[in-house]
Amino acid sequence: TLTYPSWEHPAVEALGLSDEEFDEYESFTDALYCGKARHQLCGNPSTIQGEGMELICQLASSGYFCGSDWSHLGEVMPQMQDAAKRWPLVLQIDSDEELEFDWGDAGTVYFWAPADSQGKLQIHAAWVAMQCF
Repeated sequence: TLTYPSWEHPAVEALGLSDEEFDEYESFTDALYCGKARHQLCGNPSTIQGEGMELICQLASSGYFCGSDWSHLGEVMPQMQDAAKRWPLVLQIDSDEELEFDWGDAGTVYFWAPADSQGKLQIHAAWVAMQCF
């Protein structure tokens, strides 16, 4: 299955879609899963609570607290945002009644791993994020 960025992704926001086009994009991306659990290897994450998990992984792996107030990160934020671009999604496992998986409140777990300067994944440095409703 092809994956597409969520409607909250900066690349989609930059398109400046009309309300009608936005609704069509959202319907199109939802239809890719045909109402089934959204399990996948790699690609764009199917987010529940928005974009930014790559940044959270970068911050946490660098020893920064990722609570709700990020004001203390002002000086390092540009560097962290740049480094977060090296964190691709490796695996996404959705809540799935058929498999009896339930992550939080119908949530999804996402496995992220940083890539080195040659693009090789550093699986030993992987982080897991979870989002739920």
